[in-house]
Amino acid sequence: EKQAQDYRPKLREMLRQGLATDATTYSKALERRLRFSADMRLLAEQADVLLTPSTPTAPLADLTNTGDTRFQGPWTSCGLPTITLPTGLAESGLPVGIQLIAPPFEEARLLAIARWCEKVIDVQLTPPMGK
Repeated sequence: EKQAQDYRPKLREMLRQGLATDATTYSKALERRLRFSADMRLLAEQADVLLTPSTPTAPLADLTNTGDTRFQGPWTSCGLPTITLPTGLAESGLPVGIQLIAPPFEEARLLAIARWCEKVIDVQLTPPMGK
């Protein structure tokens, strides 16, 4: 509470909710995450890699936050290796991209496929200066 002002409002609210969570609710959430992680690992093991958009929307032009992370969060919470690659520029001049997800412990495969994608996509990005 002493340093609450050091955090942005959204993070403060998340911390407040976390501190208010009782042990039973927390335990049930952990169980759900474990089941979800097992399901996502099975899904990831059905392909060399999975490909998803990096985000559901174009990048936010004001750069005050990273935008909607719903496409990254599930994979991160499961512990699956991921990498994001640029695929072009939005109208704002900011990059948009794809995310590759690999099965557990397949980081070498993920990086090899990402390198192949970079060569095939061959995106030349120029940072938006002065925007």
